[in-house]
Amino acid sequence: MDRTVADDQSFDPDAFNAFEASGWRKAAQYYHGDLGMVTSQSASELLDAAEVGAGSAVLDIATGPGYLAARAHARGADPVGIDITPEQVELARRLNPKLSFALGDAEQLDFPDDRFDAVVLGFGMLHFGRPEVVIAEIARVLRRGGRVAFSVWKAPEDNPGMAIMYGSLAKHADMTVPLPEGPSFFRFADHDECRRLFAQVGLVDPQFVDVPQVWRSDSPEQFYETWSRAGVRSTALINAQTPDVQGTLREVITQAVVAYREKDAYEVPMPAVVASARKP
Repeated sequence: MDRTVADDQSFDPDAFNAFEASGWRKAAQYYHGDLGMVTSQSASELLDAAEVGAGSAVLDIATGPGYLAARAHARGADPVGIDITPEQVELARRLNPKLSFALGDAEQLDFPDDRFDAVVLGFGMLHFGRPEVVIAEIARVLRRGGRVAFSVWKAPEDNPGMAIMYGSLAKHADMTVPLPEGPSFFRFADHDECRRLFAQVGLVDPQFVDVPQVWRSDSPEQFYETWSRAGVRSTALINAQTPDVQGTLREVITQAVVAYREKDAYEVPMPAVVASARKP
């Protein structure tokens, strides 16, 4: 597990949130071309879990390039996307010029109570320093009967792509480099943790769906490139290493990806969990 992860909740959430916001400003130019092709694969299951359909008022938090908002709009819904970084908002607007996107802080949603039929987060919950505050804000803006749904990565023991990345970092990287600590990256891959989070704000009917996502490329080296520039925690940890260590990581990770060759491409499983609940 990387140096930025803390399971005891003794970290500074403001410092962590600032670290995440800064990291996403840098990663925005790469995310759409690198990680977006993986994270968008669970969009349909996530919208299904939130029961998004024609006429639904939908809030897409941590919208990034606007994948969920665009898919919701295609279903006839009325989506609004927010993100903490102007670079992501600008990209979402460019990719989806007919949709509404704005800067927004998930811990302080700028919407009235009972505003939305559904709230969705594509791989956003694991990037918040105060997920309990975020879920409380979501419950506030949800209408009665509405659902929230979020996707997260499955943990490394069930996720070959994450096992490659975090196993390589744990073995070869200097884990003492000075980076802000934050919540466990895989906390909400645990169904019980999700249930506790939902129950704290009175959300009911928790449901879970596993989604078999796959990272694909015609180059095994691309996996290292993706995580060295398109994320936040892994990217910061990799970039804090010496050139020699970075070279070792590149070699080790690339060799691990070679084992996943399928005909003329490389396909590394990177499954997700979609968790959802309802406001009674």
